Parts: sequence; structure tokens; C-alpha cells
Amino acid sequence: MFSESELMQIEEAVKNYQGSMEILERATGTFVAGKVLGWRVIKLIHGRTVWEKYQRIVGLKFEEVCPEETVWSRKSLGYKMWKASGKFWDILLDRLKVPGGKDTLENIN
Repeated sequence: MFSESELMQIEEAVKNYQGSMEILERATGTFVAGKVLGWRVIKLIHGRTVWEKYQRIVGLKFEEVCPEETVWSRKSLGYKMWKASGKFWDILLDRLKVPGGKDTLENIN
């Protein structure tokens, strides 16, 4: 799942990071989640500023090192919305509203 160079990059990020360990944990956790769930899911979760901040902290571009989607992507409600609507950027920019909200979406396979 992780290449040797990715693991070395994470180790380097931890070694060089100065700041809140909570933020470091979030940034490295986001990278791990991206490897498991795909970068589209984590992009749906995080705003642009946080996305870019976490990439700077770990020293990796998520879109380059994480798969776009995985078999686990469907665990994300936002991912289900995207797949059902085909409108990734509308969901990302919060321009798509679903009648019935979350209750409707939980029934999407």
C-alpha cells in the first residue's frame, strides 16, 4: 500500500514538523485515509486550505500518490452523492442539494 519512498517522506515530515502534534496527526492520517479511500473522498472531506496545508506538512501531493477511488470509497456519503449525481465539483463546492438529505443518500448503494 505504501512505497518505501512514501514511508520515508512521512518519517521526514514527522522529524521536521514543528507545531501541534494534533495537526501532524491529522495530516498523516489524511494521507493514510487517501491511500485507503482514494483522494476524491479526502478532497470531499477537506476544504482547499486544509487540503493544501496537509499536503505541505507531509510533503506529498495526494492526487499523485493516492488512488482516485478504491473499493472502500463507497463508505463515504459524499462519494455516494458524487457517484449518484456525477457532479463531483458541485458536491465539492456545496452547490448540490439532495431532497431528503442524508436519509435519502444512506439508501444509495
